[in-house]
Amino acid sequence: MMKTTGCFYLLALSFVCGAITFSEGRKLHFGICELSGASLQEIKAYFDAIREAVQDQDRVTDTVLLKMILLHNVPVLESCCLLRHLVRLYVENVFRHYPATNPLLRRKTSSLSNSFLSLKTTLRQCHDQKKCTCGAEANRRLELIREEYKKMDREAAAIKALGEMDILFNWMEKAKN
Repeated sequence: MMKTTGCFYLLALSFVCGAITFSEGRKLHFGICELSGASLQEIKAYFDAIREAVQDQDRVTDTVLLKMILLHNVPVLESCCLLRHLVRLYVENVFRHYPATNPLLRRKTSSLSNSFLSLKTTLRQCHDQKKCTCGAEANRRLELIREEYKKMDREAAAIKALGEMDILFNWMEKAKN
């Protein structure tokens, strides 16, 4: 009897978890590359854990790195390329130069960075499968973002880029079905 009840609860839990995954598992489309909506939710949750600390550290008020205009109306087929390069910018520069002020913040930032690494891997697979088209428009927009980033001190630029992740998330959210 106990085994049957335990199996029932396990099955019910699996169903509930599956339903949660399914409801959050909407796909994000960047060109013909598909990403899991759950991945974005995970990344947003990690960012929420550090948002306040990052915003408190941001002293640069006259610069915006991720101007919405640069992300707005990206050609659909080039959106994957732009996202891939932005994720790489975050992984290779932003997280590396972010000055976490305490061990807890470092751990939370590390979790966020690891989520971006996972996203980077998925986007790399799309690129390798020729699902991620890079064109002149995506490259131009990325170069404008990089130029603004390079104008700033590395730590200040990293803080600014982290603080603007909502802009990135909003753009990515628009890719949902």
